[in-house]
Amino acid sequence: MVTHNSAGLVRPVLEALLSDPARPAEVIVVDSASNDETLAVLGEFEVEVVAEDSNVGFAAGCHIGVARAGGANLVFLGHDTVPRPGWLPPLVSALTAPGVGAAMATIEDAARPGTYNTSGGHLTYFGIGWVSDSGRPVAEDTTPVEVSFPSGAASGSEAFAGLSSCTTRTPTWAGGSGSPGSRWCARRDRGFSTTTSSVAHLRRCTTWSGIG
Repeated sequence: MVTHNSAGLVRPVLEALLSDPARPAEVIVVDSASNDETLAVLGEFEVEVVAEDSNVGFAAGCHIGVARAGGANLVFLGHDTVPRPGWLPPLVSALTAPGVGAAMATIEDAARPGTYNTSGGHLTYFGIGWVSDSGRPVAEDTTPVEVSFPSGAASGSEAFAGLSSCTTRTPTWAGGSGSPGSRWCARRDRGFSTTTSSVAHLRRCTTWSGIG
């Protein structure tokens, strides 16, 4: 997780993440030079905090977190994205399917429960990415759906390390062609979205001015 002036958002995210019985083995938060109360809020939780002296941006923050991680799988969770109970096991399980490089949870709009914030990223012929199905009802079918690039993706540590084109200047989150999912496309690995794993996005549109 990467934060920057996230004091008003990150507490419910960490409360949900750490109270889930299937919580991650480790939680690493890279703070990108917040000048509000973010570090104080993070200090309330049992997480590893990496406090940067300057705003390194979201992409570099993700890579700094990856360098600290010791697990076999990685999950990139937004500072404004609240995980639903039981979200993690089906997300990790989706990575075991042959040829899958990344997997994403269903991302609901927290203000409109049961509707998509996004069902996954898509690419145009020219490689321009966009999110889809915002505001539409979440599908009842639990069969994983292949997407062009996953948002807030989970991936295997070894697979991520093999993405030589994914640098600290390349965003490692959806919202553009620099997401992990687009890199999986370059590797010809597949990305999947699964409705059995769900998170809720607290804001309909993410403001990127602070996090790169």
